[in-house]
Amino acid sequence: MSEYNPPWEEIIRLHQNLKYIVLKAEELTKEKETYIQPILEQRDALDHFIRSKAAELGLLEKTKDSYYIEQQFEKMKGHLYRAFFDAADWASTSIRDEVDFVLSRYTHECIVAVIPEYYEEIIPSIDNISNKIALIRNGKDIAQEKNEIVEEVNRYFDLVDGLFTHLSKIKSKIRGLEDYRKRSLIEKWKNWIITLIIGVICIILGWLIN
Repeated sequence: MSEYNPPWEEIIRLHQNLKYIVLKAEELTKEKETYIQPILEQRDALDHFIRSKAAELGLLEKTKDSYYIEQQFEKMKGHLYRAFFDAADWASTSIRDEVDFVLSRYTHECIVAVIPEYYEEIIPSIDNISNKIALIRNGKDIAQEKNEIVEEVNRYFDLVDGLFTHLSKIKSKIRGLEDYRKRSLIEKWKNWIITLIIGVICIILGWLIN
């Protein structure tokens, strides 16, 4: 058997983070659609895993070649990291688009009344997270040292999860936003009707006086 010890903990944590982000992001699409690029990267990762296992079991010419097996695992990790970053990029963009979509039908007054912290806390936080994500995107390098890439993945995961938290909070206020919007419409109609009635009365009184 090969003496190479695969980094299973790193691989499993990476897979779990990737799966979490993909499933959460899919919920934002109307048809529960997914982004194809992470799937392609996962497919390639699986191919390298099969190659390494085949070598370990003696099913390839490079039978039990420790270096070959290690190289296949490294390539597999590379594809999984790319899958994670692709999924995280897709999720962060989808979340911000969803926030804009959810609030697009409500007025500034309505949002402030129901989510008073939206403009002072939530928006600055989303912008701050988005800026940090942009920095990670620009600086990401799959070939960097293990500790650095793991730390980068963890940071990115926390940032995207923070965006999910903001979106969840906003969606929890939809009922309140709808109630406020309906009350505002009713109030506007009442004011319009009252104004109309007063106008008609004034016209009638003016006609009677004359």
